[in-house]
Amino acid sequence: MDDGTFPALLKTLSDPSEEVIKHDLQLIAQISTSSEESYFRVFMHNLLELFSTDRRLLETRGSLIIRQLCLNLNTEKIYRTFAELLEREEVSFISGFEKDDNNPFSRTSNLLVS
Repeated sequence: MDDGTFPALLKTLSDPSEEVIKHDLQLIAQISTSSEESYFRVFMHNLLELFSTDRRLLETRGSLIIRQLCLNLNTEKIYRTFAELLEREEVSFISGFEKDDNNPFSRTSNLLVS
């Protein structure tokens, strides 16, 4: 998306309204489903960057965002993509969450087995 839609959709994830975030993620999921694989990967990469620069968003909305993505897209694909991106890059924000009960990745990982 070169028309400015992509940055706007990412920015909307910081909206104080949970309903706005849910609708934003539904739209992202619809676009991802009907777009090339590269769109999804770019979105996931940018989402991780957003989490790394906005720790508050990660802590307060990370679980909601991941859970909604898992409800609207393939859960295994989401976690595999996160894992691949994290493996390739040095992402320091995740290290503090590894053994933390507030880790949005571990709190939502049970969706993989559902």
